[in-house]
Amino acid sequence: EAVRTLTFWLLTVMISLNAVALTGVTFHMVPHFTDIGITSSVAARSVSVATFTQMASVFVWGFMADRLGPKRVLLACLLNLVVGTLMIANAHGDLGSYAGASVFGIGMGGNGLLQEVVWADFYGRKYLGSIRGVAMVFQMIGNAAGSLLAAYLYDITGSYHEAFRVIEGALLVSFVLLLLAKKPRPDPAVRDGSSLAPAR
Repeated sequence: EAVRTLTFWLLTVMISLNAVALTGVTFHMVPHFTDIGITSSVAARSVSVATFTQMASVFVWGFMADRLGPKRVLLACLLNLVVGTLMIANAHGDLGSYAGASVFGIGMGGNGLLQEVVWADFYGRKYLGSIRGVAMVFQMIGNAAGSLLAAYLYDITGSYHEAFRVIEGALLVSFVLLLLAKKPRPDPAVRDGSSLAPAR
């Protein structure tokens, strides 16, 4: 029943575009920094900075989701990722690379957590594994495509600027898709055992 709802496809495309964006940035952040003159050691440390802020932010994102609702907080998280991507794309010097990586890492921490919470909030827990299994296929395609797309754009343009613009666009489209997604109502014609109502 879930795959027949508009919400399912809005969320599926949203997470797939997110996957394109996240792998595009994480796979190419270091080469982008070295391309613009940042030392390889600083570029490598920026990955550690992003990882640390990602870990540290998960608790805050979860706390906010419990109080404000997962969809609302995930929308904020997507905007956070847009800002982080802009900062990475326009970084100048060591401080700029660390700042961009840290903001992007904060967004990654919330994104990974809140996507799953939104699915559970919209569709409940009873059939969550099956629902996410279908959506995960498209998400994996996005994961594979993100780094390849950024590499292709680098090859034809000679820099990562166009790649980051595409990534920023993908995140903004994700924001709009999530904004449009509404929690589906159970079909009264469907028996209770297969209802989309959240499990209690």
